Amino acid sequence: MTIENTDTPQLIPIREVSKLTGVNAVTLRAWERRYGLIKPHRTAKGHRLYSNEHITLIKQIVEWINRGVAVSKVKGLLEKQTTQPATIETPSTESTNNEQWLSYQEQISTAVQHFNETKLDDLCNQALAIYPINTVSNSLLLPILKALEKTWQHEYGSQAERIFFYQYLRNKLNIKLYHANKQATGDKLLLIAPPTEPTDIYLFFPALLAVSYNYQVQFFGPDLPINEISYITTKAHFDSVILVSHHSMSSLFKREIPQLLNSVQLPLAIIGEANIIHGKQFDSLGILHSTTLNKDFLSTLIDGRK
Repeated sequence: MTIENTDTPQLIPIREVSKLTGVNAVTLRAWERRYGLIKPHRTAKGHRLYSNEHITLIKQIVEWINRGVAVSKVKGLLEKQTTQPATIETPSTESTNNEQWLSYQEQISTAVQHFNETKLDDLCNQALAIYPINTVSNSLLLPILKALEKTWQHEYGSQAERIFFYQYLRNKLNIKLYHANKQATGDKLLLIAPPTEPTDIYLFFPALLAVSYNYQVQFFGPDLPINEISYITTKAHFDSVILVSHHSMSSLFKREIPQLLNSVQLPLAIIGEANIIHGKQFDSLGILHSTTLNKDFLSTLIDGRK
């Protein structure tokens, strides 16, 4: 549908839709062109505009994808949901989607082992064009990272593969984060990988997720001493601090963590698999924590400042 009045308050441009739903514009266009999932309105110049009904539909699509349904199967499920809301089942579609992610993982692993950056980039671009960054992170990039890290512990050539893949991910995700961060207008988060982390690579995933929800993000890797976090927060404005840790933080509990709590006058949270190890200690210190990051967790963290 083409419309003439671009000031209609009920219609929203694609950039704002991305902020509201966490789904980037490239993915929204792919859902429209390739899968026919969304049919936005168009201005006379061809710009896409979305209604509140479109926003609801996009959120439903994301829900199905997060439940393990392949994008190619979502349209049929949405149609069934309209006519038979109580009888929808997803085992077969979930199985199909799992097979798709496993195929992606195997192909990426092979590309890394052969240092084939062109193939690696093609595979990542395919996934990022179809799925939200959170889905790609949780279903593809994080699993393949963990799988590769297990093989890298023992095999000859593992250091070369690690450097190659980390360098590719940093370049790829840094570009996405840079452009998304420029458009974000929400509260500003400071993400930190503590010194107990071996790499900064896992910072990119929560950073990209937060930016997809319109938060502004800046992060520092494990080279930053814990006691300099307060220095950063006195020199620049931030609304909260998040430590991202997937390893034991035992060496930090005697001095660094208590000092951090006393010196940083901002809401503090810790996310990552370190929560499996230290959950009770975080509770005793009154630190908000979770193994994963999501929109509700971020809202709770920011509300602690207000």
